[in-house]
Amino acid sequence: MLKFKLESKERISAKAFIKMRLIDMMTDERHFTVFVDNRIFIDDICLLAREFVAYALEWLKTPKEDFIYNTIDDEENPFMAFYRQKNGWKLQSVWQEFECTEKFSTDEVKSFINEIISQVTF
Repeated sequence: MLKFKLESKERISAKAFIKMRLIDMMTDERHFTVFVDNRIFIDDICLLAREFVAYALEWLKTPKEDFIYNTIDDEENPFMAFYRQKNGWKLQSVWQEFECTEKFSTDEVKSFINEIISQVTF
């Protein structure tokens, strides 16, 4: 089971988000932790939340492709990736605490990503 904790900050409207410039996306750093079956997978890393949302919204248009989020804020990438495999999606990150062997369904991955989006925008 995938869960996350994202530092709470002011959410922005979808309309304002669409008009946002790239430089404005770089100002919304939030502490981010990912849990897999209640184990910490990514531990309290700074996430450029609006940059992530911009990438995630594009990916949701074609969720059959791998989800590979690379941040411009760091040279070590991918920040977080879901790789499509025959039996589900594999989660990986340069910041991972352990090798995740669990596979996730498309619905689980989309739900996880949509929950993050909903904590940043409305």
